[in-house]
Amino acid sequence: MNTVDDLRRTLEDQAGRAPDERGLIEEARAGAARIRRRRRMTAAAGTAAAVLGSALVVPFAVSYESAPPIAPAAPSASATPAGPRRGSDLTVGLAPGNGLTVSAYLLGTSSQYLTAVRDDGMKYNLDVANPGTFGRDPIKGSVRVRVGDRDGWYLARPAPRWMYSKPTTEHLLTWETRDGFGVTFSSVSGKADLLATAQAIRFVRPAPPNGPLQLGWVPDGLVLTSVEVFNDRKTESILLSPPVKKSPENNGISVRAESASPGWLTRWTEGTPPTHTIAGYQAWYRKLPLSRDGAPHAILVVTAGDCGINIQVTGPTSFADLERLVGEATIGSCTSQDGWGPVVPQADGE
Repeated sequence: MNTVDDLRRTLEDQAGRAPDERGLIEEARAGAARIRRRRRMTAAAGTAAAVLGSALVVPFAVSYESAPPIAPAAPSASATPAGPRRGSDLTVGLAPGNGLTVSAYLLGTSSQYLTAVRDDGMKYNLDVANPGTFGRDPIKGSVRVRVGDRDGWYLARPAPRWMYSKPTTEHLLTWETRDGFGVTFSSVSGKADLLATAQAIRFVRPAPPNGPLQLGWVPDGLVLTSVEVFNDRKTESILLSPPVKKSPENNGISVRAESASPGWLTRWTEGTPPTHTIAGYQAWYRKLPLSRDGAPHAILVVTAGDCGINIQVTGPTSFADLERLVGEATIGSCTSQDGWGPVVPQADGE
């Protein structure tokens, strides 16, 4: 399996399920592990580029006022980013006028990924790896092609069976930009269409993506590790983890926002009355049994308009910290894109 397959599998797996409360630690660990695993898989697979910067299409497909401008450059000749990319930032996008709409994206520390759907129903997958985080050798069996003003590699291969109901061929393009980003672009549309559509790829200045939940504060000792947004399902997932790869503490917070349907509410509250009120929202908080390694964990469920917020905690994060996290967050809609904004605040001057 290569990095692109792994990312897409992650998106599909997360789309149809919310994390089980019995797996809080596992959920937090898995989110952080996904980033580390993608790095290892990218290097092992020798993929000449990891698919282009995902959430980027989001600003153009949904026309946010805060969307960064499109860099007037060929996809392989990106403008120099105006500052370093954070793990929550987008640095790529698709030029408008191509009939493409982003349905889902994932942002991590070292890579960005998105799926886009064209007006005729054709789907495309883009992934971009940060410089120095991917294998530079071409995929075995690929042939050299020209992508804009850069040499790239093209490969036709059987598409992953878990993605399609019947056997089909997946077409992949990989190349490295002159700035050192590794790009992979794939679809089942065919070689000519893939090459033509790749010309819509643009790099943009770093900016956080938009989603229904916008964090204003996170507990000390944690940083945003990954963001997943499904535009079509109006859901968002955020993972907060320690910045050090091998933290001595088992610690992390997983936050998911989705439609607060009656079934969702029953599942997470079991019909019990709220235990707290946070920023005017009804909330349910409970501590759960210690994990096998002795780490504490807890769950906080919040209803805010048509959004249900599920927060799963591993480690010593206190209820007061969770209360502040929710109280300083802005929550839009989980049934439309009303009230959506940057999932994390930008630094002053950005």
